[in-house]
Amino acid sequence: MAVLAVVLIIALTGPTQTSARGCVDVSIVGATGNAALHECGANARALCRDASRPDGYTGEEGKEIRAACRKDRVPVS
Repeated sequence: MAVLAVVLIIALTGPTQTSARGCVDVSIVGATGNAALHECGANARALCRDASRPDGYTGEEGKEIRAACRKDRVPVS
């Protein structure tokens, strides 16, 4: 559990790629490690939409993606 907390802290405080307008950059921590997601345009909108759906990203992953969408000004429906 402590390892997961350390990985999460590093992921949240480490350097991130600069987002272009209409793009979403987010790092999520999964069971197998850290995953960096970078989507733009229609793919970014789909990512943000799926983070709000029961059959999409859920739990902490969904929260992280929704926060990144709001930060990068991509609508979360």
